[in-house]
Amino acid sequence: MSELKHLKKEWEAIFSCMGCGDCGFAIRPAVGRYLTCPVKEAKADEGFEIYFSRGRMNILKSVLEGKLPLSKELAEFVYQCSECGNCTEVCHMS
Repeated sequence: MSELKHLKKEWEAIFSCMGCGDCGFAIRPAVGRYLTCPVKEAKADEGFEIYFSRGRMNILKSVLEGKLPLSKELAEFVYQCSECGNCTEVCHMS
């Protein structure tokens, strides 16, 4: 389980996700602009939630809970994040 040590450091952030979906598509008056996940936009035709923060949080929760095995393919999805910060800007839990 040592391969999950870096994920366990992010436990609170991962499990604080309430699943609202604003991280993928949101207009927030507080920041005064439209924000969306660029990876989700680029992968919109594929239609999978795995391409934006809520989907990645659900995957990471399942890995940490032992419900989903860690794999190279899974890591490729999770690490597609561009780290633009839009999800952090719109997140109600940040």
